[in-house]
Amino acid sequence: MQTAVPSPQSYSLFLAVEKIAHIQREQGEKAIRNVCTALKIKMLNPAEMRFLAEYTAVMKLLAMAHDILQGESFVHMGFLLPALSQLQEKLKKLESSCKVCRPLLTALQTGIQKRFRGLARS
Repeated sequence: MQTAVPSPQSYSLFLAVEKIAHIQREQGEKAIRNVCTALKIKMLNPAEMRFLAEYTAVMKLLAMAHDILQGESFVHMGFLLPALSQLQEKLKKLESSCKVCRPLLTALQTGIQKRFRGLARS
């Protein structure tokens, strides 16, 4: 079985979005405003900031599971089902708080179930 591997660009994008959400959470909106001003770009509106926060909450779970499964040593098929099971549980817990990224959350849950349903039965 072969799994799709995200490109370095997509992982870099996630890390950049995670950093923006972290700055906003830790230092506040003023810090983001200062960065946008320095870069001469339009300030993110509250809905966009909410999206970035939810996006990082959802995708961080996927990135953590991916990192576990991409381990260089001591990783074998016995890690797959527990990692997927934990990922699905954590995604389920986000359902109540996830509003803006609900379609992303649902797509991930559906995709995991569809892709790996045969493994869970065997």
